[in-house]
Amino acid sequence: MLFNIIYKKAGGSILKICFVTEGTVKDFARGAEFFSGADIVIFNAEGMGLVSYGKELTGETESFQEIAALSKKLNCVVIAGCDTETYGIMRRSAVICEKGKILGVSDMAHTIDESGYASGGGFRVYETEPAKIGLLVQEDLYFPEALRVLTLCDADIIINVFKEVKNHIPALMARSGAFANGVDVLTC
Repeated sequence: MLFNIIYKKAGGSILKICFVTEGTVKDFARGAEFFSGADIVIFNAEGMGLVSYGKELTGETESFQEIAALSKKLNCVVIAGCDTETYGIMRRSAVICEKGKILGVSDMAHTIDESGYASGGGFRVYETEPAKIGLLVQEDLYFPEALRVLTLCDADIIINVFKEVKNHIPALMARSGAFANGVDVLTC
């Protein structure tokens, strides 16, 4: 499923944001020439599937190259969630690219269940042309201090990628976090 929103940020400038809630970066890239004009394209937490750092480094897979190529093709920021595997350690992560360049990978900082996923690094605000983007992964949204840290680090918007929304809690936390911190929170 694909849908777009037009977002007016605080300074009055308009951002066009595309949410891709089904399918992968690779699937979307095949028909990307039919879609252009977005400032930011956001995939859910399964946008890149499973990414093995070991296989990426040896050239067996090209997941990071595929998302960078899509951001270059669309001339915009592309954010996609994935599961990352580093020699047996599993994490939930999100990759952010702008115009063909990988800006970084953010890992989920909190684990709240016995899923077997390890928590990763800290929070980061990415300086992009359309906006300063704070990036959250999965249930990090449930921790008010995560949104507060990104807001204090000058994020214009906070984007959260989720694998599966099973109830109303993510929407409630996004709204309350946006209200409490005075920053817009977008969840895909």
